[in-house]
Amino acid sequence: MVERQPSWDKYEAAILLEGLLTSMKGELTRSDAIKAVSRDLRVMALHRGMEVDEVYRNTNGISFQMKSMESAYLGRTVFKPATKLFADVAGLYHESYDEYQKLLKEARAMISNRKTVEDDFMRYLAERVSPTQLSEFYRCYSEIETFCLKIKVLQNPLFETTDFETIKKVRRTIEQNKIFRITRRRQINKIVDAGQHYYNYIKEGLYARITDGKTVEDRSTIDYEMSNQSPPDVEMAEVESPITAYTKTEQDERLLQKHPAVYNQIYNALKASPESQRVTIREICEAINHTARPAIVEEILDNVSWASNIGDSYIIIQLCQRYSMQIIWTVHLTHLSEPNFHFLHFNSFMVAILLIIC
Repeated sequence: MVERQPSWDKYEAAILLEGLLTSMKGELTRSDAIKAVSRDLRVMALHRGMEVDEVYRNTNGISFQMKSMESAYLGRTVFKPATKLFADVAGLYHESYDEYQKLLKEARAMISNRKTVEDDFMRYLAERVSPTQLSEFYRCYSEIETFCLKIKVLQNPLFETTDFETIKKVRRTIEQNKIFRITRRRQINKIVDAGQHYYNYIKEGLYARITDGKTVEDRSTIDYEMSNQSPPDVEMAEVESPITAYTKTEQDERLLQKHPAVYNQIYNALKASPESQRVTIREICEAINHTARPAIVEEILDNVSWASNIGDSYIIIQLCQRYSMQIIWTVHLTHLSEPNFHFLHFNSFMVAILLIIC
């Protein structure tokens, strides 16, 4: 006998309506919208401490329920009659849009669980393992976190830790610590597999997509990227790979290999700083949300080819060159206006300025 799934609530209905609207507006195909809703509701259930099996809010069920929500939204039966809950939520959307947005925001908070890295990682994991494994692995992370916090390998909860060197220690601990392996011998293989997935996620630097509680790309962009398609109405910028864009020397490549999770973050943070503005180590750390220790940031900036040190601050090489030219031009105009101007002295002075700045 098949167990009946839990009844829908207003938060799930708000997410379902949002998915329906993205497909009706052409932002996602119907199929992609169904997949997105299924993923969101499964993650929401995990964060609520529920058991999630292969059937729970799967794409077949979401496809069926979306037809009911479509009837609710249009006010007429399309294929499946609207339920009272769906009619109420659709009515909220039509008659009190602000209230619907408030409800949707609360639903989104349940999905993210206010742990944005965890939310993004669970989406990443859901694309790589079966629904049953997803539920099993989620429980494994609690085991990993509890033990590693106890023996001081972790200083913060697992999903609040994105430092690659720390996660390497976590992986080594669950693979080699005898006490951990003996006390969890029945599930150790699952735990090691779960740990490897989080290790890969951090190593690839994917957590960098998270900014102020949201992923940089919106849902439609992420879903289309997974299928190597460009989303409609989104202009995709041409992006060079990290190796070709800012690894010009062997030293650059060595640092990228040593610190893969933060190397590109530091480059982007420095590049994004206002023109001609020098940036300190502290400001870089704040810009990358303290995902690396100041010593690591300093090591990278002191040795890469694309950054220049000016006192206790740094500037990207392209901006440094532009900044120096601005100074030269300003001094040049000033000296030209002086009656006793001497070109030989001026040229020597300019060389000295260039040496100091870059």
